[in-house]
Amino acid sequence: MKFFYLMFKLLTIIGMTEIVMMVALNYTVSSPMARDLIDSFFLPVAAAPMIYWFVIRDIQREFSNFIAFESLILSLSNRFIDPKNIRVEQEIETALRQIGEFLKIDSVSFMLFSPNGFRIQEVHQWSSHPIFSNKLAFLEMDLRSFDWFMGELDANRPVMIDTTHSLPEHAKNEQAVMAKLNMKSLLVLPVHTRGTTLGFLSFGSYSRPVTWSLRDKTLLGVAGEMFTNLLIRQRENADLRKLSTALEHAADNIIITDVNGIIEYVNRAFETYTGYTREEALGKRPNIIKSDRMPISYYEELWQTITAGRSFNGTVINRRKNGELYYEEKSITPLINANGVITHFVSTGKNVTKQKELENELLSLNANLQHQVEEEIAKRHQSFRLLENIYKGSIIGIVLADTSGTILEANPGFARMLGYDPEELVGMSFGELTHPDDLNRNAELFAQVLSGETDHYSMQKRYIAKDGRIVWGKLIVRTIKNGSDIDYILAMVEDITEIVAMEETNRVREELMTHQSKMAAMGEMIGAIAHQWRQPLNALNLILQDLEDAQAYNELDAAYLGRSVGKSKEQITFMSKTIDDFRNFFKPSKEKVAFCIEEKIDEVFGIIESQIRHNDITIRFDRPKESTEVFGLANEFKQVVLNIVNNAKDALIASREEARRIDVSVSCDATNFIVVIHDNAGGIPEGIMETLFEPYVTTKGESGTGVGLHIAKIIIEEHMEGRLTAHNDDEGATFTITLPR
Repeated sequence: MKFFYLMFKLLTIIGMTEIVMMVALNYTVSSPMARDLIDSFFLPVAAAPMIYWFVIRDIQREFSNFIAFESLILSLSNRFIDPKNIRVEQEIETALRQIGEFLKIDSVSFMLFSPNGFRIQEVHQWSSHPIFSNKLAFLEMDLRSFDWFMGELDANRPVMIDTTHSLPEHAKNEQAVMAKLNMKSLLVLPVHTRGTTLGFLSFGSYSRPVTWSLRDKTLLGVAGEMFTNLLIRQRENADLRKLSTALEHAADNIIITDVNGIIEYVNRAFETYTGYTREEALGKRPNIIKSDRMPISYYEELWQTITAGRSFNGTVINRRKNGELYYEEKSITPLINANGVITHFVSTGKNVTKQKELENELLSLNANLQHQVEEEIAKRHQSFRLLENIYKGSIIGIVLADTSGTILEANPGFARMLGYDPEELVGMSFGELTHPDDLNRNAELFAQVLSGETDHYSMQKRYIAKDGRIVWGKLIVRTIKNGSDIDYILAMVEDITEIVAMEETNRVREELMTHQSKMAAMGEMIGAIAHQWRQPLNALNLILQDLEDAQAYNELDAAYLGRSVGKSKEQITFMSKTIDDFRNFFKPSKEKVAFCIEEKIDEVFGIIESQIRHNDITIRFDRPKESTEVFGLANEFKQVVLNIVNNAKDALIASREEARRIDVSVSCDATNFIVVIHDNAGGIPEGIMETLFEPYVTTKGESGTGVGLHIAKIIIEEHMEGRLTAHNDDEGATFTITLPR
């Protein structure tokens, strides 16, 4: 192209010179001979200096530029010949600078896209001036908004923008970015490999518009090819290094031979397996580890298989360098090039000597074990028959279901429990047999089993029998698994209908006894209220008498009346508080709370204070030195203490005339609080002590109900996880309440 351009320019100059000279001479020379002389000799000689001046100078300049261009290409090519020995980023930046300085443009950039192609991930840029550098601006761009630009690159077409006006009308975002960056002209060449756009190379002019030439595009394309090849080679080298490292450190031994079976590579595992060093193996054939334990036909078949282009897999017996034999699972694969020609064979082997020895041992033991297996099978058949008899004859219901709760099999015990035949139950679901009030709880526990949160659960639930009866059952559900998967659900059901009915009877009886205990305690409380009210009632009576006397003696004035009314209100307030205290005392605790043992005992003493004082009974309270806060039913605990103290009070009134005493102490050890209530009333009769806490056992004769201590024991032991005991000593009875801390 350049040659034809120069020749055209040369001929043009020669032609124009000749025409000018001929016109000039025609005016000065009229002789035909002179004109012939000028035409044949003078004109060419006269034109020679002008030809040299106009043509040779351009030829030299163009040739010089061409040499510089080729030198630049050669320099760039040499720079990236061996990517292992270069600092990639530094060399790319240097190459960009050389290209930019050669073309005398403002900016040269090499940019790589992120893996998803939405952003620019890497920017290499050279700029003739710092103000033309826009690395940060490019890194922040979202490429999805540049539809036209990215479409051109994906189509592997160069983008040549001489001015922003040459952009398509629909490339609005591209126009905006060029305006924002003050870019006048742009030349972009996509960097493609294997159908994927890796990024692009670009020339940018910020100072003036530029009309891009074929040379510019060529230089950009050459640089793009070099950078692309560099990236590909880098990635291939990295992959090769990974592959080489993997082969070298593989647990299996690896041998690579040429097509003639000459060893070209062995890894470390080969040296470990065979005892041969790498140097000893290279250049040899794999038969250096061949043993005489394999038939010749085996190796012939192996060679025929791999030379036909197929893989071979088998187990061979090889020999180590020291003569030791070992078993090896061998796989040999031919490597075939693009022309379909086998170039190498790759052999991988795994030492399976221990496995083979075990297999041989198992084979040798098989004959001896066969008889034992047959005997074991017979025993298992016998055990199976025994289990079958248990399954069919058990009164416990046994059910096998799938994971949806559908019954697959049910034993006669479960069928009898609900009044069905076993065959009728098959295909029914647990939900069909469950009472509606128990469905949600059962479904909740069943879901926990299916989710793997637990492998079993148990609950009491109601079943609906075939005839509509309600049958209470104690259900235990377990999973039958195959590995981590649930195959079946096993349910065992015990009929506890009678037990539940008995528990209900006991519950009703306990409630009745509790009611009786409360009524008896209420009667005692009414007596206590009477004692509490006796003194304020006497005081009110005296105040009223005093008012009458004051009226009679004309001493009653407003001040006197006010004092009397105030004293009366104090007594009435005291009486009202007494009612509140007793009313709160009998309110049952709805839930367990933290309370202080010492404070609740003080409240009990406050209620019976008048009765205790009226009957000349001394109460000694040995208070603890540390906190006695416990978790439980506060009001019920007070009822227990009141019941025991009232019993002690009644026993003291009945048995002693003087020195009546009740001792109370609260202490603790590492795990429990201990409340001891002791009296000196002589003790509980021995015939009653053994059955003291049973219902309707009393020491008070017809005046006692015999339920107070029974209820007290239930409160302490069943509702507060404690213990209530009693024993006699030399002075009287001692009751001990133990509560967990």
